[in-house]
Amino acid sequence: MGNKAATLSHTIIDERLDILAVVETWHERSGSITLRRVVPAGFRCIDAARAITLDVETDSVEFQNYCGLAFIHRDNVWFQQRTFDVTVTTFEYLYGCATNPHGCFVLLAIYRLGSQAVTASFFDDLSAVLEWLATYASPVIICGDLNVHVDEPGDTNAARLHQLLELFGYSQHVNEHTHTSGHTLDLVMTRSDTDVSDVHIGACISDHALIRFSLCVKKPCADQQWTTSKKWRRLSRDDFATDLATPRLCSNLDAHANASVDDKLYSDVLTELLNRHCPAVKVRRKAKEKTPWYDADCRAARRQARSAERRFRRSLRQQA
Repeated sequence: MGNKAATLSHTIIDERLDILAVVETWHERSGSITLRRVVPAGFRCIDAARAITLDVETDSVEFQNYCGLAFIHRDNVWFQQRTFDVTVTTFEYLYGCATNPHGCFVLLAIYRLGSQAVTASFFDDLSAVLEWLATYASPVIICGDLNVHVDEPGDTNAARLHQLLELFGYSQHVNEHTHTSGHTLDLVMTRSDTDVSDVHIGACISDHALIRFSLCVKKPCADQQWTTSKKWRRLSRDDFATDLATPRLCSNLDAHANASVDDKLYSDVLTELLNRHCPAVKVRRKAKEKTPWYDADCRAARRQARSAERRFRRSLRQQA
């Protein structure tokens, strides 16, 4: 990326990009001069440099770190970089949750070395990552250079990748060649509930083309309902108990021989007292967003976790 820094920076401005995902950055560490040259004014950067082993002489003039990924995003997009709780060895990735004034989404960039053969371990790692991403209710976008020839119908690796994406409900949106060799290597994958449009294959910046697309992350308007409820926290128990000891209920109890009359008397008196001490108010409530992945198994697991937490806290109190 070193000799393409100015080109990338101008591309961000000219194309009016909100986020640019870059693979094969070849930078050594966060805050390197190479990355800083790419980031224009009004933008920020998060990155994942390839780990450098201790036996490598980084002070050498000939040293060059390979791979690496970066997200260059506008200031009004807040990114929280995260890592998966699974071990991934067959590709590098950069992953985070992005939030802007309109909504939030998850962005994952992947780079797999083309010099390495596609193995079963690659699909195992990718499957584990997709399982992890399945817990998100917000839109999920996966992009990057997987070095799988998805444009070749007879390619077994491309067919296996398509089956894996279909299993998790993902679609691949790039249908044109993205490499100077005439293959489709750079992909954009989203779930069916993610609104991606205007996918455009631009000019080649290096040996790969710029892929531009639009993502709709606008939050849907939540349904609002008006309900009537009482502000029970404002109820004064002492005042309520004083008014409850009214002669209408507590005097001459023998005179109330009719059960139906007694029920009506108690109902009328209690309703009057409650309306006086805790009047009803109208409250506007927003409907909660649907989470179809939160099923009975998730609820049972949550109950077990809460029960284990309570037992743990009780054991601490007993030890004290």
